[in-house]
Amino acid sequence: MDLRFAELVPATFVRRLNRFVAEVDRDGERMPVHVPSTGRLDTVLVPGRSCFLRPGKGRARRYPYSLFLVRAPESWVCIDALVANAVAEALLVAGRVPGVPAGDVRREVAWCGHRVDFAVSAEGRLHLIEVKSVNLAVARLALFPDAPTERGTRHLRALQEAQQRDAAQAHVLFVVQRADADAFAPHEAVDPAFAQALRALAAAGANVQAVRTRVSPLGLSVAEWLPVRL
Repeated sequence: MDLRFAELVPATFVRRLNRFVAEVDRDGERMPVHVPSTGRLDTVLVPGRSCFLRPGKGRARRYPYSLFLVRAPESWVCIDALVANAVAEALLVAGRVPGVPAGDVRREVAWCGHRVDFAVSAEGRLHLIEVKSVNLAVARLALFPDAPTERGTRHLRALQEAQQRDAAQAHVLFVVQRADADAFAPHEAVDPAFAQALRALAAAGANVQAVRTRVSPLGLSVAEWLPVRL
C-alpha cells in the first residue's frame, strides 16, 4: 500500500518557536511554518536538518506551509499525525489489519464519551481501532509517546472498558512513520501511565499492533508489521 505526496517544498529546519510553529530556511529566507504534531519531537527537530514542507490548504491557514518531513540520520520521518490515520484507513478498507475483517469502516466514532479513530462492523462484530502516530525511535526501537498524553491514556481505558464488557473488539494501531525501527514499545520513561494502560488493555484481550512505513519525499509505503514489546 502506497501513499503519494505532492507539492512538497525543500527547506532546512532552524528551530521550533512554540508547540505549533517552527522556523525554517527556504532558499536563504527564514519563515515560520505550522507544526502538525503535539509531540516534543526533540530527537527529530534538530537545527540544520533537511526537511520538506507541505503547502497549507484553504485561505484560512495562518501559515502558507506545514512542516511535513524531516531527515533523521537513517530515515526520513513524517511528523504529520493525520498521515498515520490515512495509512490506517487504507489498511482497514483493504482488510489488511490482522484481526480486523474487511467491513464497513467509519471514522471518528463516538464511544462512551470519547471519540475512537475508526470503527469497523464485520462478521457480526464491532471493532474499535485507535491509531497513534509514532515519530520517535531510539536504537531502532520505536517509542510512543514522546510526551505525556493524558488524553491518550483515557482513550486506552475507554477501549479497555469496551473490551471487558465484550461490547466490541478493541485494537490499538501504532503507525511508525520512519523506517529505522525493528520493534515497538510504549515509552515508559516518558509516560508510565500510558504504558501501564496499554499493558492492561492488551491483557484484557485487545490487539496491540505496530506497522512500520518507509518514507521519502515522493511518498510513503507500508513496510512490515513490527514486534510489540509490552
